[in-house]
This record gives sequence, C-alpha cells and structure tokens, in this order.
Amino acid sequence: LERERELRRFRRAVTATGRAVYITDPDGTIEYVNPAFTEHTGYEPSEAVGETPAILNSGEMSSEYFDSLWETLRSGGVWEEEIIDQRKDGTLYHAHQTIAPVFDDGGTVSRFVAIQTDITEQKAAEGRLKQYRDIVERLDDPILLQNCEGEFELLNEAVSGFAGVSRE
Repeated sequence: LERERELRRFRRAVTATGRAVYITDPDGTIEYVNPAFTEHTGYEPSEAVGETPAILNSGEMSSEYFDSLWETLRSGGVWEEEIIDQRKDGTLYHAHQTIAPVFDDGGTVSRFVAIQTDITEQKAAEGRLKQYRDIVERLDDPILLQNCEGEFELLNEAVSGFAGVSRE
C-alpha cells in the first residue's frame, strides 16, 4: 500500500514538471514517458514505450555527440547538453537535455532518466539577436546599447571613430 502511494506521488510529481521526461532501461529502451513528453514530441506513450530515443533523432547531431553521451552515462556520469531532436511530425526542435543514471541498491545502473526542456523559441530569439547585432556592427552611424546599470553592451565601430576611443 505504501509503495503504491509512493508510486502515485512519483507520477504526479513527474507529470507536474512541465518538462518532457522519459525513463529507459540500461540498454536505452523507453519504459515510461510523461504527458509533457507527448506534448513536446508528438509521440503517444504507446508509440514511444518499447522504442529507443532514436525515434527523436533528427540527424543533426554527430555520432561523436552520442558516443560521448553514452560514454558519460556508462561511467555513471550525468549528461547535460543541448540537442536538436525531431518531433513525430518531422519538425526539428532544440532542447536542453539532462540524462542521469539511476542505480539499484547494489550500485548497478538499472535505468536512465532523461529530462528535456524545449528551447526552440529561445534559440530562434538568440539567432535574431545575433542577426540584429551583425547589422548594427555594419552601420556607419554610431550606435551604442547600454543596460539599466549604464554598462555598455554593444558599441559599433562607428562609435569608436566618432568618440575617438577604442571599443574595448
């Protein structure tokens, strides 16, 4: 009875995270996905359980990325990196991913738990910001950007020429 209550608490907690969570066996076969995983990837539990995370493989990540991931996990470490994965509908998404080994009472890896946070919109915004900064850099008009504390965040080359000081 206590174990059932503990399991229900665990499921409620994992559901409440708002992050895509999946659990695999030591060989990487998916055993559990939370509702956010389905929302995030488009894969229903019945489509993901029994598969490996390769169903999300976008082809954008190198084999070295996955070699390093598995080397880290097999040595008992936690993997935390960004990844470009693919949803069921074929669209790509950027995610911050943490994968950790789960050890049994004997110290053997019994499972892996993975948590993904979709950062697609953040990456798109960063790309737009870089594009705008590149445009500002090429302008002949002096442009500078200060933060609320008055520190300079961006000075284009024209400011240096106009003010007669180096950008540094």
